[in-house]
Amino acid sequence: MVKFSRSHDDRIYYNFTKKNRPELPDDRPRGVTDAHWQILQRRTRTTRKEWREQRDYEPWLRMWHYGISKNEAPGDLLYVASDGITYEQCADGTNCPTCDAIGYHDQTIVVSVSEAYRRTPSHDRIAAYGIFVSPDKATGHTITNPHPTRETAELEGTIAALRSVQRMRDSDSAFDIERVVIKSDFEYVVKGMTTRIQQWKASGYLNSDGKPLVNSTLFRMLDDLVLELNDEGVGVQFWQVSRDWNDGAERWAQRMLDMVQGITPTDMPRTLH
Repeated sequence: MVKFSRSHDDRIYYNFTKKNRPELPDDRPRGVTDAHWQILQRRTRTTRKEWREQRDYEPWLRMWHYGISKNEAPGDLLYVASDGITYEQCADGTNCPTCDAIGYHDQTIVVSVSEAYRRTPSHDRIAAYGIFVSPDKATGHTITNPHPTRETAELEGTIAALRSVQRMRDSDSAFDIERVVIKSDFEYVVKGMTTRIQQWKASGYLNSDGKPLVNSTLFRMLDDLVLELNDEGVGVQFWQVSRDWNDGAERWAQRMLDMVQGITPTDMPRTLH
């Protein structure tokens, strides 16, 4: 397996199983154009302003010719490494000479977030979120809000996912990433954080009637967290996929609701979806 990572002098390295060799400026991977190679070389110097403008993962995918839409299977873009983290595959990298597998970006992790919502037989509303990094790194929590909704569950789950990334970075100096992709099946959060957030901030998080935006507190918290990570040199992008391709996180959310209702949970997913 070929792995792309960043060296101390900001060059791209190929990390093979038994040896490392530097990627020289005139020795680019096969199929990488001049424009793409320049982007690769300056990725480590992406500014906070640039990350603000690159929150939407879909244009990033199109730029790198992945050809994946939200209704198609994203599994080919994901790779669980030996450290148990789900990383982004590399579309333009050189295949491993041993296993012929495509390389992956060890500084771009993919975190799946989903929600679950039910009305109980007693007409109570319950909601939960699930976070799925890999089969061995997944969790879920119920929403303690007295009036839970799908929207609050997804927002709280996304905030919790990014905070977990911060804790991973703080507790392990070797965990050096420069991009987090939040994979979600909920348009409300993805569109809110990519195409609507600037308008909301300009209006003071007020709607067209001049009233406070629903869930404005959670959106403020999430935006502040994204900007905090940007200041630390970490970009945050949001990727909307169909619910069928986010079942790892969704089933963890359902499991939390099963536990609240005293239902024996089903086996947890062991796939990358």
